[in-house]
Amino acid sequence: MRLFSSAFAVYPEQPAVYDSKAGYAISFHLQKLIPKGGIVEVVNPKSVLCSLLPGILRSRKARVILKQSSSEARTAFADVLVEDTGFSDLVLAEPDAFVPGGALVNPSESSLLENRHVVGVGSILQITGKNPASHDFIEFQKRVTENGIDLMSLL
Repeated sequence: MRLFSSAFAVYPEQPAVYDSKAGYAISFHLQKLIPKGGIVEVVNPKSVLCSLLPGILRSRKARVILKQSSSEARTAFADVLVEDTGFSDLVLAEPDAFVPGGALVNPSESSLLENRHVVGVGSILQITGKNPASHDFIEFQKRVTENGIDLMSLL
């Protein structure tokens, strides 16, 4: 299974090796953001968040609130899942692509992400200049990639 499932991602010649190294790097940087004992809200977790985040949450003794998640995601997060209380310390999303100043998400996700301080998680391979009509633009507060944590307002 590919770590980065975005249709916008452009892969190098050895994608399996890249996925392994990028996954480790994203996990390292993402762990810095997760508050110990905190509650993290995740909107529509996809391949990166489903594979990396459960282990990080366990090690940080944090809990997760899932929004618009699949049954596979609920299974992956089963031991750290908590009911929605309306409050979270951090909101994470895995956009389909990163663009200058924000990200492109499916319209079904945009209503949950608008006017919130959201951290986008993905790969630098997902950075694009395209803005298709099939996706909505959302401003993100930060972006976590294999290169580190970027403040989106500076991009």
